Amino acid sequence: ACEPEAVIMSTENISNNTLPREVLKWIQSLDLAYSVKNVRRDFSNGFLVAEIFSRYYAKDIHMHSYDNGNAAKSKKDNWSQILKVLRRVGLPDLLSEEESHWIACLEDGAALNFLCKAYETLTQRKLSQQVKAPTMGKVAGYAKDISVTKVRKAIQHNGLKEGYDIQNAAKLLAGVVENHEISLQGERFTEPDRYSVTSNASNPRQSLQQNSIGGESMQSRIRPPPGEDMPQVRAKEISVRQLDRNVTHLRASKDLNRSPGSPKNRNNGPNSPRPLSPDGSITPTPTAGRQMFMDDMSVGAHSAAARSNAPSDAQSLPPGHLLPENSLSLLNACIGRVMNPSNHPAWSSRSDAFNNFLSALSMMATSNQLDALITATLREIQISASMLADACAVTPKQFWKVSDLYCSVITTAGYDTSAYAAATEGFTILGQFVTKRDPHSSLSLFCDFSLFKLANTLVNNPRKRVGILRLLHAFSPSDAPSHVQCIKRLQSIVPDLAVFIHCLTILSSNESHVDELLLDLYSYYASIGLGLPSPKIRAGAVSMLQSLLPQAELIVASNLPLLEKLIEGGGVWWELQANLVSLCGSYLAIQKHKGRGASRSRLYSGEGKERDSGKSDDEADIVAGSNSIAMRILYSILGESSVMQGILQLAAVNLAETVGYSAEFDALYLGILQRIENPAELRYLLGLELTLPTDDPLPTKALPLPSSSGMPYLLFPVIDRWNPLVVAKIVEQAAREESTERLSAFDLQLLHAAVRSQLNAAAQTNAEYGLTGPWVDLYEVVKNFVYVAFCDPECAPHAVGLVTVYMFNSKLRDTILADPRFAGIFRLMYGNEALQNGEDHVMACQFIFESFLKDTFASGAPLNTAVQQALSHFSKSTPTVFANAPSLQKLLKEFTAQLR
Repeated sequence: ACEPEAVIMSTENISNNTLPREVLKWIQSLDLAYSVKNVRRDFSNGFLVAEIFSRYYAKDIHMHSYDNGNAAKSKKDNWSQILKVLRRVGLPDLLSEEESHWIACLEDGAALNFLCKAYETLTQRKLSQQVKAPTMGKVAGYAKDISVTKVRKAIQHNGLKEGYDIQNAAKLLAGVVENHEISLQGERFTEPDRYSVTSNASNPRQSLQQNSIGGESMQSRIRPPPGEDMPQVRAKEISVRQLDRNVTHLRASKDLNRSPGSPKNRNNGPNSPRPLSPDGSITPTPTAGRQMFMDDMSVGAHSAAARSNAPSDAQSLPPGHLLPENSLSLLNACIGRVMNPSNHPAWSSRSDAFNNFLSALSMMATSNQLDALITATLREIQISASMLADACAVTPKQFWKVSDLYCSVITTAGYDTSAYAAATEGFTILGQFVTKRDPHSSLSLFCDFSLFKLANTLVNNPRKRVGILRLLHAFSPSDAPSHVQCIKRLQSIVPDLAVFIHCLTILSSNESHVDELLLDLYSYYASIGLGLPSPKIRAGAVSMLQSLLPQAELIVASNLPLLEKLIEGGGVWWELQANLVSLCGSYLAIQKHKGRGASRSRLYSGEGKERDSGKSDDEADIVAGSNSIAMRILYSILGESSVMQGILQLAAVNLAETVGYSAEFDALYLGILQRIENPAELRYLLGLELTLPTDDPLPTKALPLPSSSGMPYLLFPVIDRWNPLVVAKIVEQAAREESTERLSAFDLQLLHAAVRSQLNAAAQTNAEYGLTGPWVDLYEVVKNFVYVAFCDPECAPHAVGLVTVYMFNSKLRDTILADPRFAGIFRLMYGNEALQNGEDHVMACQFIFESFLKDTFASGAPLNTAVQQALSHFSKSTPTVFANAPSLQKLLKEFTAQLR
């Protein structure tokens, strides 16, 4: 204990009464030689000031030159060296010689003002200005109302006149007198000198009760027993060293020790291993047991309100579960559960598990086994991400070690290693937890302690930029202003403009919402990127523009003439071609949905033309004129005979949504599909290998092309992107032409894919039939071509698929099999004319057709009866042909026997 003038302030008092919270957290994060207790005294000799600046200017400050003493000579020498350093590093205005003299002399407020200026200069952040509510002046004792005066005012205020209810009046006035006595007792406690009451603190009977009883107020709790004077106790402030762990840990540990299932002598230290099963293996700890949250009594008052409602799982933790005191002990425990002397070639018993992990990381390049070991360790740490986030949200010091571990793996491990993937994934999950706990400081935490460590890797290793920038967004709230701050922080550590634009390309692809400020920011740097000579940067700028659609429609329209000039003369970088195709496809899709396409779009999809009331005439002219430019860019890239197959596949995916924009565009799109050489790739893109309908996400696969941005180009089926009726109408139009004798295998494949797309879309509406209205009319037009296709081995699978889909998903059902034209398939396939096509050809078609009959019969009524009747009708109408088809005779006998 000490006198009030010489009180040693605790850390909590500093944060609440003296130092701003931001400055206090900053000082704590620097891990100084000793903790700050009294600001004026601890900073008076300049030693801690020199240590703070040594964290930022290590080459200019050597701590062995400073004396941590309180002698006048030591203070003068220390401050003289600090002033020289500030002038050398370009901060002469931060501190004057006179101000240093004031700090050394412990002038009130001098050290505080200097620390606030140093914080703003070194961290490039402004302190929040907090204005305290004005307090009313103290009322003199002689001016306060006595009890009689308060009773008189109560009578006047409540209008108590003669004839008023005596009981209610007595109750009201008794309450006024009681409140007056309570206020007097409170004043005697807070102002003992005014009442000249002698302290009698030594009497144990007069001690004050500290706990709340029955919801009574403070005044009622401090009121003494009747007939006794109120004792006055003057409490002196003491200094309490604050523990570096929160109250939740202490409570949970105490509850676990008292749990009935926990042994009394169990070792529950920070590095204790998991319990072992009888066979000697490690018993896994349930994931739910690791979800421990901090309550409203946790250290860090800034997030106490956010955590006040958070549940605590400490009561549900199983016996033997590890409760670390801080992030380092938790990391050591997680690492120790995976790494040990038996699998670590250089395990040192003199070092903790954290340092042994770093030693294994340094040797990972020479051993693949260490890659698997480090990956398993990171997966174990990832399970405890929630508890790590709780610790990191308390103080920056807790986050420091966690950041060191993940940043070391990201910078050291190769991009192709599993350890790098596990590190970026685990760090991203941790960032999401930290942002959820404390969204106001999570971004600053990552930028101050992690981003500068990853800056060199970010600049020099393009393949790792995707993972690092994903971390930046993980530690940032999802709102647009926070993402603007991400870009500003990124710009401060990336000096090269080309690298910065490349980073913006990656960030823009991860944006889910773009406001006007972000739109202006991205479009500004996209325009700069288009003017740079590097084709990779140009490709990134085009990708950035695409990610801004549809908000950046006018920006894209105004840049399309420049983009057209970029591809003049041919020989364009493949990635620039791919991004231009995607950009033009997305842009034309917007025009199609707004009714700015040709009449075919409105005819097939039912879309009407919308008028852009929000655009001026000049803007509307720019947009209208840019449509033809976008089409010319597509023709210029995709019309070349030497275009890469990968670009054709990307075009098939990215242009599918624009189908129906115009007849010219539809012809271009069908030409793209026809030029895909690999039949398996075409079937994948058309979704013919999928089991439909399905609610599962469509499968994706990466295009095997080396992207300069590190982001893979993804391919996926187009069944949920294009308008299936528009595609089907294109095939119908070809079937209506008089010169068409039969549909090609590609036409039937395209029609089959369109019908399946409609079936998948109709499944979401729970309709009785997926194919109705125009789809039934479509079948009536193309069914003759479909029946003829049964006699072509290349077309037969698609013909079978079309007939099967219509039998099971339309009102036609079994009438398809009763159609006389369907019966003509038997004559075409088993008649004498079929043998002219070759025996192998005929046998392949017959096998496909008979398999179709068997599968249809196996589906049950009414289709099984329809199949049997179709065979029976064929046997009676053309007995000669049927007699030469033993396989059909066998099928008819089997089907007839089963129906009986």
